[in-house]
Amino acid sequence: MLPETLQQEMEGLNVDEIKTIDKLVKALKQLSVDPLAFIEEVINFQELGNDTSQDVYIYRMRIAEELKNNYKILHGGITSTFIDTAMAKTIFQMEGTDARIVTLDLHVHFAAPQKKAGLRLKPK
Repeated sequence: MLPETLQQEMEGLNVDEIKTIDKLVKALKQLSVDPLAFIEEVINFQELGNDTSQDVYIYRMRIAEELKNNYKILHGGITSTFIDTAMAKTIFQMEGTDARIVTLDLHVHFAAPQKKAGLRLKPK
C-alpha cells in the first residue's frame, strides 16, 4: 500500500483503530533497536519484572478483541506467540540483548479457553 492510499484506507476507522495503527507504525520503526517490538505491540505484551524470591520473570498480555477468534476466545496461535515471546525476553534479560536465540520446538497443550482479561506466564 502506498502512502497516498493509506489515508483512504483509514477513512471510516474509529479513534481506537487509528491509535492502534499509530502504535504499530511506531513499533515497526523500533525493530532496529528491539527485534521483538512489533510482535510485542500486536499482542499487547508487557514485562512485569523479575521476582527474585521465586527466580521467575513475569509477563502479561492484554487480550484485545482483535486477538480473539470467531468464538470470542483468545486465538491459540496468539497464546503460543505470547509464550514464545516471553521465553525470548527471559533469555534476553538473562544473557543480554546481544544473545542470538531461536525457538527450535514449542508445544502448547490447551486445557481450557482463555476468557480472562489477561495472561501471565512465569517461565522456570
